[in-house]
Amino acid sequence: MMRRILGGILLVPGAWALIAPQANLGLPELRWMARSSFPGEALVGAVIVGLAYYLIGQVPTGAVGRIGNPESSISAERDGRFRPELVRKLKT
Repeated sequence: MMRRILGGILLVPGAWALIAPQANLGLPELRWMARSSFPGEALVGAVIVGLAYYLIGQVPTGAVGRIGNPESSISAERDGRFRPELVRKLKT
């Protein structure tokens, strides 16, 4: 539970660090955010948001989640041979 709370707390400054450098393009009332940012802040924000999502438990799924799972490979086995039966299996 503590990890989720810490993740939620880290999400706020991480989102701020992602949004602040782009505030010049938005409303004139929000341009002060861009003046408070530093070079590379968006990269730092992306790392903080990624850490926050990890702590909350929102791990990305999809291609990242299938690495190392031979059942989900559609084109090759570990030895690199083509497996058309897996392609047919995914199409059905």
